[in-house]
Amino acid sequence: MLIGQFGKDYAKAKHINGDYLFDICMETVYRVQDLISGRFVMLECHEIEKVVGFYERQGFESLQYDEADKYLQMIRRL
Repeated sequence: MLIGQFGKDYAKAKHINGDYLFDICMETVYRVQDLISGRFVMLECHEIEKVVGFYERQGFESLQYDEADKYLQMIRRL
């Protein structure tokens, strides 16, 4: 599964915890997994230390850097 367009509204960023928001996202991923199966979840992000660190804390590992699109691809085993 691919997580697309995950992020926070920076106008409200102080009032929303990223970890909590990502937990909601992963709850949805697991519900979809129950319906259609799947073993991995993938996302693409800018290679910014704070962003990559956030996803690593969520259990993601770097897969590869896409030179054409300029995104780091990361995966997590479900």
